[in-house]
Amino acid sequence: MKKVIVFGSLSIAIVPSLLIIAILMTILTIAIIAGGNEENEFENSSFSTNMSLLAENEIPADFIPYYQEAGEKYGINWLILAAVHRQETNFSQNVAVSSAGAIGSLQFMDCTFLGWSYPTCSGLGNGEIPKNILKSPSEIMKYGGYGVDANSDGVADPWNDEDAIHSAANYLSANYKGTTEVDKIQAALFAYNHSDIYVTEVYERFLTYTDGWSSVDGNVATTVLNGKAWPVPFTKNITSSYGQRWGRLHAGIDIAAANISGQPIVALADGVVTRSEYNLILNKDGSEGGWGWYVRINHGNGLETIYAHMNKQGIKVGTQVKLGQVIGYVGNTGGSTGPHLHLETRVNGVALDPMKYIQDLIN
Repeated sequence: MKKVIVFGSLSIAIVPSLLIIAILMTILTIAIIAGGNEENEFENSSFSTNMSLLAENEIPADFIPYYQEAGEKYGINWLILAAVHRQETNFSQNVAVSSAGAIGSLQFMDCTFLGWSYPTCSGLGNGEIPKNILKSPSEIMKYGGYGVDANSDGVADPWNDEDAIHSAANYLSANYKGTTEVDKIQAALFAYNHSDIYVTEVYERFLTYTDGWSSVDGNVATTVLNGKAWPVPFTKNITSSYGQRWGRLHAGIDIAAANISGQPIVALADGVVTRSEYNLILNKDGSEGGWGWYVRINHGNGLETIYAHMNKQGIKVGTQVKLGQVIGYVGNTGGSTGPHLHLETRVNGVALDPMKYIQDLIN
């Protein structure tokens, strides 16, 4: 039943009316603030700076202090620096001049290192700059470059690992722009090398380096491969497959493990959130069925993914998500007998076996 408040004549109810309006405005303000906080929970979440097992095995220990110092100084996740270093020269194992003329441990164009206002700088940025000028901190300051003398030896040397890592951090930080953390990282990577393929490869490597994407026992780093991310970093344990179950089609797979409740769920691939709501079906016996809190993402070309039984409402409708971005948390809502993620993949509205899309992420 609706409750209706009927106001009397304005001439005899000015004070009560103003009081009611003030109360309503206060409630509305609180609701807006609370709603904003919940939306930002997903959009502005940061990535862990702790290493996954893969990172521990792959990143040379000697470089880690340089990454961490540079990351802290320039305000970026140090594992991004490790991912860039790995991509550019395989951790300084191949520092040959590139075909484009990039130099040093982190493959800088010399005009970017010294500054584009230097007289010979144009085109791709291979200015054929004399090394005594290229490495001079005062000349770098004069021409507005990004080279850094991190070890305080009087020269900013792109072939010195410490200097090069700090210089890369300096440049990435200057281009760290966007609304979400993912946007900022990808904008910085695109500025570093104007290639979408480069951005994808380095970003995916970064995701595998951070322990936010590792299983609970630390034995397996969550796989990010070919533009896809495993949806539950906590575990890869599949408890129920796609197919007939209890006399009807189980249209997806279930992912579950001990202590999974509240663990993050991430987007399988880039896409747009089209649903973020509660789905309820009342069974004949009065029990609750349906997906509970769920998120649906449209990935284009007819492909959609559905993430069901979340513990609360997930990321808001209309959000453009990137692979590996947190979209919600594992729960036990709807027709569920225990905390788990029910994952579906649909092509043109038809539910298909998700294993077709994620089998390589398990292997």
